[in-house]
Amino acid sequence: MDDEEWEAGLWTDGTRADFVRTAESAIAALQAYVAMVAAASSAADEPMIDRAERAVRSRLVAMSDAELSFSSTSGPCGSLMLDDEDDGVDGDDDVQEDGDAVDLDAEDGRVSVLVRHDFRVTSEAAVLAAGRAASWDIWPEAADDVGHLGRAVHRLMRRTGLESLAHVPGLQPTAGIALVVGHDQPLTQADLTDGMDDPAALFDLDGVLLHAEADVRS
Repeated sequence: MDDEEWEAGLWTDGTRADFVRTAESAIAALQAYVAMVAAASSAADEPMIDRAERAVRSRLVAMSDAELSFSSTSGPCGSLMLDDEDDGVDGDDDVQEDGDAVDLDAEDGRVSVLVRHDFRVTSEAAVLAAGRAASWDIWPEAADDVGHLGRAVHRLMRRTGLESLAHVPGLQPTAGIALVVGHDQPLTQADLTDGMDDPAALFDLDGVLLHAEADVRS
């Protein structure tokens, strides 16, 4: 883009919309990073935290670039643009681990949606009752088998989906995060079997963080 094209784009509706879009993306990435760090419990979480940190940096750079195109200033995060130029990082690219890029159009290209929802249990009895009611709708013969929280939550999700848990009596949503990761690592039966003993291994993906959203509540 030459100087005339850049000046013609200043203060236009198009560059304004681009700035708002990239700012909203940066905010979502930062919220996801905060939720991820707050939920971390061991060094095993560090690779995903590192990817989320780089996603924040990339989106802040994109926001500053969009603000420069809109208003001729790069805002409070403008210094990150200079740092990334020194590092050879393009703020418009998706964040990925060192090594070869993941080709999502290739035969092995995959997208995984990693979701975590945290709830405070305010009444175990109420959750069990809701789980039994859900079980009557889908597996009437197994309704009496709902004797613990895990099975109750499972039956509720099977009936009305994960998002419905936010409205179950006895459960109070406290935090949630959703990550969309592009990668080329197929999930095998062995992975699923091992994941029963080590669930964290299922979510340690060496790929591209394509999108992140988070919500933290008290």
